[in-house]
Amino acid sequence: MGKPKIVAIIQARLNSTRQPAKVMLDLCGKTLLQRVIDRARHAQIVDEVWVATSDDPREDVVAHAAGSYGVKVHRGELDDVLGRYLGAAQASGADIVVRVTSDNPLTESRFIDLGVQKLLDEGLDYLDFDEIPYGAHVWLFTFRALTLAAKQALDPYEREHVVPHFYNNPDEFKVMSWLCPIEAIRKPQVRITLDTLEDYVRLYKVFEHFQGAEHLLLEDALPYLEKLDYNSKAI
Repeated sequence: MGKPKIVAIIQARLNSTRQPAKVMLDLCGKTLLQRVIDRARHAQIVDEVWVATSDDPREDVVAHAAGSYGVKVHRGELDDVLGRYLGAAQASGADIVVRVTSDNPLTESRFIDLGVQKLLDEGLDYLDFDEIPYGAHVWLFTFRALTLAAKQALDPYEREHVVPHFYNNPDEFKVMSWLCPIEAIRKPQVRITLDTLEDYVRLYKVFEHFQGAEHLLLEDALPYLEKLDYNSKAI
């Protein structure tokens, strides 16, 4: 067997309930979606980046934006995100899939490189990370495991959230939640996702402070975020 094909698939939708159209919000000159794509592309081991969105006509905006950023798009059922991942993985010819979510502009690209290697070395079906900032996450799984999960999962929650079927069936899949290998960023108490207006303000300040740094290290961003949070609580 030759080198496996590694594909990062970013799930994205326009009709977010808490912060509508957040994937198109501006973060210092780039949309949230573009920031996430940039972080996934920065991983050295990734062969392709895809966006998986729904076939709802409102998501034409997401599909057009993703295409303009130079990534391929797969569209599927709105609530069946697991099915969308399978469709994107099949279309891309992926051997290993990296799940990325479009609300995490500080997705840790190093987790992709480290995670893929760990997945291969340990012969795992599924891998995620423990003790990391909320919003740095990536989830990795083999195409074989994804295909099986998509066939077996019947619970709507498992279809919508993609990965629960893996850790809900430890007899079926070899899974690992890996303690964050970068000790300096073992800070699960820090929130770096974008789900609310308050999150957007915090993250905008981060990109503004670091002048839109293309590949901002979490070691640099986290102390600044902690300072922002401390000052906010002190007011």
